[in-house]
Amino acid sequence: MLRIYADYREKNSGVPDIIKELGAIVIFDNLSVGDYVISDEIAIERKSVEDLVNSVFDKRFFDQLSRLSEAYAKPFILIEGDMEKIRKITSRWKAINSALTSAILEFDLR
Repeated sequence: MLRIYADYREKNSGVPDIIKELGAIVIFDNLSVGDYVISDEIAIERKSVEDLVNSVFDKRFFDQLSRLSEAYAKPFILIEGDMEKIRKITSRWKAINSALTSAILEFDLR
């Protein structure tokens, strides 16, 4: 059976419940990098649209992705929510698009 490690801060997100429903075992831990670890090679950073915007503007975004790509051969970012909401949150939505493009190109995110 597949075991997925989830950061303890993800407990109330609803995602671990969905993973369990799909038949995997979820183990909560204090992860230093990423929100979900699937294997020695694969980790996922999950961000809501709001957290994406906040993390880009407060400079956490690239630090998180840098550490994720250094620690795992196959890093993923999962953006949860309607991306059109970015235009409602900030007038600087092009900066978010640029950050996502840079993240894919610089950190080989999937």
